[in-house]
Amino acid sequence: MSETERRGSPRCSIELPVVVRAGAESGWGLLKSVSRLGALIESERRYEVGASLELRVQLPGDVLDVRCQVVRTETVGGVHTLGVLFAPLTVSALAKLDSILASS
Repeated sequence: MSETERRGSPRCSIELPVVVRAGAESGWGLLKSVSRLGALIESERRYEVGASLELRVQLPGDVLDVRCQVVRTETVGGVHTLGVLFAPLTVSALAKLDSILASS
């Protein structure tokens, strides 16, 4: 089964700035790809698998706030890549996410 077939939702490549928060800690990152279920983020900080995060994605003229959980991590050359699974999305967040997916 290909990776595309295993995914429950189509994914699109994108580059948008994101603030990553874990409790009182926050750092910057870059949203690299996104689907209705989760995202891939390059982060300046390392987070453990299972960590609960809050993301604030900077959209053109708006922001998207979502909660998620880290499901995989990788660090190469000081860049931390996080695979995250979204918590249930609000109707508003889902509409913003769908607009990102539609424009890609």
